[in-house]
Amino acid sequence: MLPALPAAAQTHSWPLLATLYYYTIAYPTMAIYLNAPVALGGWGGKTPVEICSSLTHIDASFWLAHFDACQELIERKTGAFVTWTSAMFYLFFIGRLLVRALQFP
Repeated sequence: MLPALPAAAQTHSWPLLATLYYYTIAYPTMAIYLNAPVALGGWGGKTPVEICSSLTHIDASFWLAHFDACQELIERKTGAFVTWTSAMFYLFFIGRLLVRALQFP
């Protein structure tokens, strides 16, 4: 269910960094988001149709008929989660660096 390396990362001006980011941060974050228990904010391994139905409160039969739109919805939601998580990691590590830098005279 998880996508392969996006074409944008393959044509990125720094393909090695884009690939490294995708496989070390983005891909594991997507896996956690889609497979983590619902109580922890994930989807508990639900099928794409079940996820779309839960997100939109539209019957699953609609999403079976419009599976491409469902996949797009999941990709947008997953992308937003990866972006948010990446930003939080970035802020955490920058904060840690600043604290360490301020501790040394």
